[in-house]
Amino acid sequence: MAFAAPTIDQNTLTISGISAGAAFTVQYEIAHSAKVRAAGVIAGLPFYCAGSSGVGGAYECMDDPSLINVNELNDIVSLYASAGDVDATSNIKSHAVMLFSGLIDTVVNHGAMEALQTQYTALGVTNLITYFNYTAEHAWITNYAGNSCSSLGSPYINNCGLDFAGEFLRQAFKQMSLPFNTNRGTFNSANLLQFSQTSFGANELSNSMDNIGYYYVPSGCSSSSNNTCHIHVNFHGCTQGESSLGTEYVTYTGLNEWAEANNIIIVYPQIVANSLLENPNGCFDWWGYAGSTYATKSGTQMKVVESIIETIMSNNGALPAPSTTK
Repeated sequence: MAFAAPTIDQNTLTISGISAGAAFTVQYEIAHSAKVRAAGVIAGLPFYCAGSSGVGGAYECMDDPSLINVNELNDIVSLYASAGDVDATSNIKSHAVMLFSGLIDTVVNHGAMEALQTQYTALGVTNLITYFNYTAEHAWITNYAGNSCSSLGSPYINNCGLDFAGEFLRQAFKQMSLPFNTNRGTFNSANLLQFSQTSFGANELSNSMDNIGYYYVPSGCSSSSNNTCHIHVNFHGCTQGESSLGTEYVTYTGLNEWAEANNIIIVYPQIVANSLLENPNGCFDWWGYAGSTYATKSGTQMKVVESIIETIMSNNGALPAPSTTK
């Protein structure tokens, strides 16, 4: 007797992120461009923007975009691709990319996102949509939850009247020639699950990755279903991980509701603060605190995330449960 289980579409991986998680989104997309199909970026940075200059280089990227040389950064992308450290850049041309940058963002200068737009254009991305005209501060953007659009502060989720999650996923599905249900579903807290990140190499001390991560499995992708399901991975910003906000961020991105409507499993990897690694705010690594190869396939956090994705795709949408819960 055959038991029902969802089938995971191996060719519909999409990713998104905010702030440091957005910078990591760009890294992961370029490193694994043969696998990723679309990327949503809120207040991110160009690929390898911090270079080998550590946290000082990161602050320069965020504060003074006039110092960003997109041509030099894309030359590095080409060198990495030639060496096999990232996938061939030709893959990126077919991606759907959506960018959001608030006009009054005081954390990541608006010009840094304009530089990222230039980088994507130079890499040949044609399906590139920008939201650059909102009077928004630094935050994940929704149309239903969070602080006021111009506010700066925890949980760094702002209601700007824009459903970024829905707009991005709709555009991504259109690019992949997939039907998209435009009737937003309802979040079910019982479908938000924890998984073991240590099973994939996460280590709070050596790479600042939490012992646990979260993933949202919509009802249509439960173990008793036989639907075809898709994977979306979202990377939180600094001070937005479980150790700072509990489940607030992973509950209110707006992604989970669209997951219910369109059979998408949402994976939320988690980072913790680690002052010894110069990561006191629990940010994803985009300046090299966990190793000099941070922007390539061999980067420590990149390898952990890749292993998580490979496992959920090959295991009918399931990930190993943590040994202890938080």
